[in-house]
Amino acid sequence: AQVLSNVENTYMSDSELNNEDPMLQHINADDPLQIVVRGHLYVEAALNKLICFKLSIPKAIDLSDLRYPLKVALAVALGVLPQVDSGSLLALNKLRNRLAHNIGYQVKPKDVKELLGTLSPMMRVPYKKFLKRKPSLNTDHLEQLRSYIVLLEIMLNQLLKLYSSAK
Repeated sequence: AQVLSNVENTYMSDSELNNEDPMLQHINADDPLQIVVRGHLYVEAALNKLICFKLSIPKAIDLSDLRYPLKVALAVALGVLPQVDSGSLLALNKLRNRLAHNIGYQVKPKDVKELLGTLSPMMRVPYKKFLKRKPSLNTDHLEQLRSYIVLLEIMLNQLLKLYSSAK
């Protein structure tokens, strides 16, 4: 419940999500490849921090040697990522791979709808609230894609904050 509240507050806050944020600058593009690949990098960096937080000796493992799906599974196994949220992270990776390995692939509204369908019930709450504040999300699939990626990154960072404050 605390994570949901923190995600909602961060996701809904104009001050937290301003255009000076480096992640937003990198994914605020019209090119879906740039949005997805750069957004994926930010999400993966947040995932790495979350995993390292739980490791007794983080320097004993080089996370760059692990494939992304294994990192997601490791975060779940370590208890720092709710299993119900792993599907969203894996769906982003699937879309990234589709774009990175198929020259000319274009992200379609259907692709984004599938991504949004992977959000856990808890993560749908802030997304739906944000939809009400930003009507363009109902029609612009690239804006929906950006918002999805931002939501995942915020969720991971809020989980890290929660665990860090409990230590």
